[in-house]
Amino acid sequence: MVRKAKLVCKEGTHEVNGKCVKDATPEPLVCEKEQKLIKGVCTTLSTRIKVKTPYIDAYNSAISSWKNTDTNPLQNSASIKDKSKELANKAINDYLDKVVNENIYAELTSVGLDSLHNYRTTTLKIADKMLRQGEVYTTAVISGNSSEYKTGVKSASSTTFMLGASYGIKDDLTAGISIGSGKEHVSGYQSSELKGTSMYISPYIEKGFDENRLLWTSGISYEKINLDGERHISNGYDTYSFDIDVNSSMFSIYSQLSYEKDLTENVKWIPQTAVAYNVFDMGNIREKGIGGLSLDTKKQHATDLNIGQTIQFSKNVGNGILSTGLEMDYTHTFGKDNMTAYFNGSNNVFDLSRDNTNGKFGIGANIGYYSNGFDIKAGLKNSFRNSNNILNATIKVDYKY
Repeated sequence: MVRKAKLVCKEGTHEVNGKCVKDATPEPLVCEKEQKLIKGVCTTLSTRIKVKTPYIDAYNSAISSWKNTDTNPLQNSASIKDKSKELANKAINDYLDKVVNENIYAELTSVGLDSLHNYRTTTLKIADKMLRQGEVYTTAVISGNSSEYKTGVKSASSTTFMLGASYGIKDDLTAGISIGSGKEHVSGYQSSELKGTSMYISPYIEKGFDENRLLWTSGISYEKINLDGERHISNGYDTYSFDIDVNSSMFSIYSQLSYEKDLTENVKWIPQTAVAYNVFDMGNIREKGIGGLSLDTKKQHATDLNIGQTIQFSKNVGNGILSTGLEMDYTHTFGKDNMTAYFNGSNNVFDLSRDNTNGKFGIGANIGYYSNGFDIKAGLKNSFRNSNNILNATIKVDYKY
């Protein structure tokens, strides 16, 4: 008796009554709403608790990121394996509070504009003299600037070195240029920080009226800031660190009017007013890893209005003139708005909280000595905005040919 050979079917088929028949195609797995198929399993896309949060935009961005990347930046905060639902809700809000209110990116516009203000103010101090035709004036300035903030970052500081040169085209017309470079530092919360350098250039022209008592100074300026550092965030459950690079530039057109009035032989009153139009341009920021944030390219337009006055005292001492001065001014900036960010993989953006104070009142003092073409002057100024201070110190050395 001859035995039949066993029928061997190909993959994807099986034997039915001595014949190979195609396997039935299984029905595709359809997940319910608010679920997603992950590795063959329908997974619920929720934190397993009903979250109550004042940071709804940031929360929606985190959930959207989870849906699109399969990684939950709030995973440990939302877990109820090690805590109650109430504590999980609190942990989520604590994390989102740090994202929104303690974010080192929040004050990048203010940090950039404060740096630009420092450079531009120094340029106007360089351009405070009208030269006679053919005269040449050279200047070197060292300046330090420290700013405090209420939200977003703790403080920012810069140390700059500037060189200036000006030339008397006519007795009532002077042209000049100032260039500078500096070191910048931004201190954030939870040991977050940014460090880097800045570069600045500003050509200007100065026109005199009324025997050069009235001076009109106008110019353009450009500053480039390159920063790198780290952003750290932790609420005790979810902890992340990110390497970051921030590149920004600022362009400004400015104009100032000042008038010098003799009160006595040795006392002068110098009122002034100025306006500047600024453009702040920041490149995009992309943090890598779970919980990372993205910030798209940002361009902001801001206008500064300034009004102030200086009382300058002078006295002949030795072979030169000793001068001291007191100055007060107020600056208001219009047009700044909040930075926006989103969790990687999300399309939901949210605002980063910043200090909304746009005005600052400054008071300062200076002392200088002029002799045989050399002029050395030191100044200290403190500006107040709410409870925050901006401290500026300068040392300026000039020589007139």
